[in-house]
Amino acid sequence: KLAEKLQKIISGYQFRWRGKFFTVGLSIGITRLQHGASIASVLSIADAACYKAKENGRSCIHVSE
Repeated sequence: KLAEKLQKIISGYQFRWRGKFFTVGLSIGITRLQHGASIASVLSIADAACYKAKENGRSCIHVSE
């Protein structure tokens, strides 16, 4: 739910920079913390989940199993 709330707040935000308009998108990758897993391992899995979210389209959330 937190990821969905963040996405609603951030996605679609528009701003102007150097005379051009930009729209912000947010793709989120999530993984569960496994007991005994290293920080590097958890971050690697979350990073892969984020790339999967981006592959699924703009502003997606992907939860790694």
